[in-house]
Amino acid sequence: MKHGIKASVSGIRGVLGESLTPPVVLGYVNAYADWLGKGTVALGRDTRAHGPAVQGFVESVLMACGINVIDLGVVPTPTLLHFVRENGLEGGVVITASHNPIEWNALKLVKKGGLFLDQQDFEAMSRRFSDEAPAGLYKAAGKIGKKIQDETAVARHIETFVQKCNIQNIRLRKFRIAVDPGNGAGSRMDREFLVRMGCSVHMVHGEMTGGFSRPPEPRPDALTDLSALVVREHCQMGFAQDPDADRLCVVDELGNALSEEMTLALSVWSWLLPKSRKDETERSEMDKAPVVANVSTSRMVADLARYYGHPFVMARVGEANVLQTMSAAGAAIGGEGNGGVIYPAINACRDSFVGMFLIMDLVTTLREPLSKIVGMFHDRIAPRYAMLKDKIPVSGDLAAGMRKMRELFAKGGREIRETDIDGLRIDLDDGWVHLRESNTEPIVRVIAEAQTPARARELVALAKSALG
Repeated sequence: MKHGIKASVSGIRGVLGESLTPPVVLGYVNAYADWLGKGTVALGRDTRAHGPAVQGFVESVLMACGINVIDLGVVPTPTLLHFVRENGLEGGVVITASHNPIEWNALKLVKKGGLFLDQQDFEAMSRRFSDEAPAGLYKAAGKIGKKIQDETAVARHIETFVQKCNIQNIRLRKFRIAVDPGNGAGSRMDREFLVRMGCSVHMVHGEMTGGFSRPPEPRPDALTDLSALVVREHCQMGFAQDPDADRLCVVDELGNALSEEMTLALSVWSWLLPKSRKDETERSEMDKAPVVANVSTSRMVADLARYYGHPFVMARVGEANVLQTMSAAGAAIGGEGNGGVIYPAINACRDSFVGMFLIMDLVTTLREPLSKIVGMFHDRIAPRYAMLKDKIPVSGDLAAGMRKMRELFAKGGREIRETDIDGLRIDLDDGWVHLRESNTEPIVRVIAEAQTPARARELVALAKSALG
């Protein structure tokens, strides 16, 4: 970390005015511009009140480096990436701290093809960072970049769904949908997107106030208003997003908020389910592509892949890492258990609108209420798991803690399976636990999953004890 900033493939994140200061923003934006070299980038932001100030500084630095800027204003992160890809731009910058608290902000950096910088890209860019001698700033004197505004990004994103997805059956259902964008960037697109899907829309927390009227992370315990809206308006389901609309959490028709892990499971199930099947075992040869999820994702996704005869591949945490693994494996769908669905046919990133489409398509295909579909899933495909997510401050020797964790779990000759592509994950017959340093906060994350909450708590406690 430089200057208290959390810098990774997940972005340059910090508390505005403390770690995320003008010199730090200048240094990283200049490094990014120098890494790009030339061309045009898209620039967008979420709804945080300090977003316009940060954006003004970012675009000034980019233009001073000779980079042209297309200002998209407030847009979902997946919308900006879609715009970069569809228009062949050299890159983009999204000013958003995603699910982090309101006092945070961040720069998410995008390259050609509408892809986030991968680890190799990020390291190459970061080497150009400098406080004292900016590498590219003003070196293009007399070639200052231009700025234009474009209001078409949302409409273009929606049109891709219309052109590439079979939305007709969804439109015929005339769903009543409740949606909670959390006062975030989803407010720009939710209603228009769902109306194009043939839905009537009921919204809560849809005002772009500059703040958040509920916790920014769309987890079940934050969605009481959405659950009440679903029940009150007799909706078939409800959708909730984080401030930059790349994550999704779902509420069933009874007002039950499902875990964010369920978002990816239902979306993958929708894609795997043969739409023209005579029975549940019918397959097409083209539907044998691997399914990819990060190493902290519920076993439900691996269970799904196994049930339908598809390979399952684990990736490092971070959507850039997941997408890189998907590309290498030839996967058609994947994502992260935090509610992030990646479907490259539409977008090469986590996209909450992809999740909305796939889950509505699942309900349309199975012709059952969402609550019953969840029950069918657990009866047929995967048991009900209990997941516990904990975190502790970064301190001490993490590598030594992981060695101790191996010893604890292998005690008595117990058979364990290790995955060390990102921290350390240990799988047992009755559950798993994962220990890793966060990409977005100065913490160590400890995540466990088992078939009972008590066992999940036990696994977390054991892992934490290894760290002292």
